[in-house]
Amino acid sequence: MSAVSQSLSAAVAFVCLLIAAHFFWRGNASVRCILLATFFFLFGLQLALLAFYVPTEIATLVYIRALLALIIVPNGYLMIASLREKLFRFRHFDLIHALPACIGMIAVATRRTDGLDFVVPGTAFVYALATAWFVPHGEAQFAGLKPFRKVAYIWLIALTGLYFAMGLIDSNIAVELAKGGAIEDSQVLAAGLLVLSFFVGYILLGALAEPAFLAGLDSGVAVPRYARSTLDPDERAHVARRVQAMLDDTTILHDEGMTVARLARRMTLPARHVTEAVNMELDRSFSELLNERRIEAAKGFLRSADHASKSVLEIAHMVGYASKSNFNREFLRRTGETPSAYRQSAYAKGTNKPLDSSQIARPQS
Repeated sequence: MSAVSQSLSAAVAFVCLLIAAHFFWRGNASVRCILLATFFFLFGLQLALLAFYVPTEIATLVYIRALLALIIVPNGYLMIASLREKLFRFRHFDLIHALPACIGMIAVATRRTDGLDFVVPGTAFVYALATAWFVPHGEAQFAGLKPFRKVAYIWLIALTGLYFAMGLIDSNIAVELAKGGAIEDSQVLAAGLLVLSFFVGYILLGALAEPAFLAGLDSGVAVPRYARSTLDPDERAHVARRVQAMLDDTTILHDEGMTVARLARRMTLPARHVTEAVNMELDRSFSELLNERRIEAAKGFLRSADHASKSVLEIAHMVGYASKSNFNREFLRRTGETPSAYRQSAYAKGTNKPLDSSQIARPQS
């Protein structure tokens, strides 16, 4: 096995153990905190064993790693389930997730360990499908983590990929061993170490990009991103109203280079105050708000008989999109229709008529 894969796994294992220590040392006794601490501790331990048990040739470590995998996989699923609920509590039905670990311990105790080579990948595939079922629900399923829904969704996607990778890696290793191969010569194991390190690293980077996410999970509730803000709630609400009023100005929507920094300069405010107001008061990013307003303005233009002669590309430029493809993609994402289909539908329904002041963004006086 290559020294690179061993070193990378050891480094990721070390970071996992540090995060586990953070939760064990500074966290409380909430279920969510315990699950997170256990997940990072056991995964760090497993990566360390994967990196070191081959060079040391200690056969017992193979069974320990298998048992760890049978505990980690259900634990990760429960961790995601805890993030999806504001107040997560164990239910009697959750005891079923202890079944894989119990099977593994019985196999080791009775010295019938051959089956472990197939129980581990089977468990990984089952839980990969279980977590994959959550993916189509998007970020909205993490409503209890309002400012950090995107980070939690990154964890979900990475964990799903991690479980599929574990299943493929362990099943291929089992096939290699069944054919008489030696574990220390396994190229699948070497590649697997790199893949597992990638997915765990992706999860860690997603969390470290928002330090308050990890800090807030100590108490089971995410810490507000702007806990040290100099804006009081009334000021923040006032800034949010000003932002919305500014976006009523068609010249701002038409500006293809409009950013939060550029808008903040027009408002003579720090960009961080504008960002905070939009995120906290309107529960979205500035780019999401800007795209939302642009698409609403575009819908008005597409319905308008006054602009019937204008092409979709011309209307895209009118609302600040530099390319037709970006406009089409954003319009489809928000309305479920392409701009052309939306226009045809409006004509078919007879709703195309001259625009009045309520149908487009109003220029600011």
